[in-house]
Parts: sequence; C-alpha cells; structure tokens
Amino acid sequence: MFMKKTVRYIFIIVGVLILVAVATPFLIPADQIRQVVEEEATKAAGMPVRIGSLSVTIIPVPSLSIEKLTVEDVEGGTPKLSVGSGSLAVELAPLFNGRAEVSGITFKEIGLRVSEKAKGKDVHVVHIDRVTGVIKLEKETLTMPNWKATLYDGTILLNAKLTPLEGNKRTLIADISAADIQMLPLMKDAAG
Repeated sequence: MFMKKTVRYIFIIVGVLILVAVATPFLIPADQIRQVVEEEATKAAGMPVRIGSLSVTIIPVPSLSIEKLTVEDVEGGTPKLSVGSGSLAVELAPLFNGRAEVSGITFKEIGLRVSEKAKGKDVHVVHIDRVTGVIKLEKETLTMPNWKATLYDGTILLNAKLTPLEGNKRTLIADISAADIQMLPLMKDAAG
C-alpha cells in the first residue's frame, strides 16, 4: 500500500513537470522579451538593434534563441552587424552563489560591415561562419574563456578577462591566436 502511494506521487510529480515543460514556452511572452532586449541593446550599442524573432525555453536549461539580429548605424543601409541565428543558455547553479554564467553561446552566419561609401554603395562585409563561447560574471569581473570564431576556413581562439580598474575604466587582458585563415578572400571582402 505504501509503495503504491509512493509510485503514484512520483507519477503525479513527473506529470506536473512534463506539463510545466510543455506549457512554459506558451506562457512566456517572447515578443515582449524581444522588445525589451531590442530596447536595451539599442541603448547599449547607441545604434538601432533589431531581432527578427526570439524564443525562450526553460527546460532542460534556461535558454534564449534569436533569428535575424541586425545592428544598423544608418536606417535602411547595410547593417553594421548581422547575425543569422544565435542562442545562449544560463547556468542555474552559479546564480545561487552570486555569479552569472552564460554557457553554450553560439552565433551563426555573422556579417560585419567594415566600410561603406556614401549612399550605401561599395559595401564591404567580412563574413564569420560561427562564434561559440562562454561568459562568466563574478562580482565585477567578466571572463570569456575558450571563445572560438570560424571564418575564411580558419579559426580564431580567444581567452579574455575584463576587470574594473578605477571608476569607469576597465582593464582587458586577452590571449588571441589565429590559424589557417585564408587571408586573400578576407582582404578582398574587407577592401572590396
């Protein structure tokens, strides 16, 4: 009898968890979150930031996915930055210790405009296939270990740490290495 009740309660708990997992995406106002993210990113960048679509998931790990992100410095012009898709996940355990850790960051199909002549002609865009990495924020120190960018058949590896120095001044310490990047296509795209 005790065993039957225990099994029954376990099934009820599992059922409720499955129901929460299925219902959560419908309960989170993704469009409102997208608008807030666009507004805050626009303030931070000082340029209009637009997100085509945004989705939020809670289980198994809280995460945010975006499609068609653009940063424009000229309305209607070629975006300064474009991202085809991206995602990031927030680790829960560090939050209980006063730290934030964003893991599983991935951005794909990135375009970075490096120059543009008057009236949108002769636009030069550098293409980055994929960027992945992790961000850790503890107290006032931002750490970016093991970032990897894939571009022009090569890779760039980055380990960086941003720490406060005095007031609004920050110190950036970075270790960057590059390998196998095809320089001719890169220079051609950058110079036009």
